[in-house]
Amino acid sequence: MSIAILMSTYNGESYLSEQLQSIVRQSSCDWELFIRDDGSTDNTLSIINEFQRKDGRIHFVDDDLIHLGPSESFLSLILSVNADYYILCDQDDLWYPQKIEILYSEISRLDKKVPLLIYSGIQTINKENQHVKSIIEKSVGSLSKPIERFFWNDMPGCTVMFNELLRNKLDTSDKDSIVMHDWWLAIIAQTFGQIKFIPKKLIYYRLHDSNSVGSAPNFIERLAKGHLLERAGQRINLQMKQSKYFLEKYGKEDVPKKTKRFLIDMSRIESMNISQRMKFLMVYRPKRKGIVDTVSLSIWILLKIKHER
Repeated sequence: MSIAILMSTYNGESYLSEQLQSIVRQSSCDWELFIRDDGSTDNTLSIINEFQRKDGRIHFVDDDLIHLGPSESFLSLILSVNADYYILCDQDDLWYPQKIEILYSEISRLDKKVPLLIYSGIQTINKENQHVKSIIEKSVGSLSKPIERFFWNDMPGCTVMFNELLRNKLDTSDKDSIVMHDWWLAIIAQTFGQIKFIPKKLIYYRLHDSNSVGSAPNFIERLAKGHLLERAGQRINLQMKQSKYFLEKYGKEDVPKKTKRFLIDMSRIESMNISQRMKFLMVYRPKRKGIVDTVSLSIWILLKIKHER
């Protein structure tokens, strides 16, 4: 049994040492860590080299490619490393000491003959490692029905463990159509195997200024300026592109009938008139994280997506 931890770094000197220490101190010692850097210009590489010298389980993946971005960088790592199980890891979080032990115990109980993915809860922290309340923390594991996963992802990549069968099922021939690596893995696992949420917090998930939750005045201002609908449009366009790619690559396989019907309908939404779009909304009830995002998504589907005459 082999477990590969995959980490992509980029200018992560501020928190990387803490994260690597939390991995080295895991209660389970049966793992290897593979780190790929995406072109750091700070001391990230020096920190990695230091930990490499101290621990033979830590490996640096040098592929001479830079600035791939987080999604493509992780996809490259996944396809370049062979293991029985994989755990994805961000550069700035902290792991609970028993994270690997608990994840492996949970995934070992599932059917090993199908693609598997499990994910855990998180505790959000700030740059001083203090717990902060966040909608992100509450949203993890909150997805209520399978079809919702094509509209949004409740599973940060840093919370997951998945098996080799899921890795082998991964198609990345059109990386531009993949919104994020973790979302893509989750959709494949849900469709062809099993996905399970573990209601235990196993990482401290660090929030930065760029991803912290906005205040009420900011919300009102963004609503007045139409920013919420603009964001919803950007998301739905990306989501539609990803769904079409999924249908193209996996549609001829054993996709559940309801899922395939939804994907076909979703691919045709641009040619639907208003009444057809209302029916689409009533049948599939698209939902995203929070009421505001859900309403914005529905309005965009109903009114904003270009109608091809």
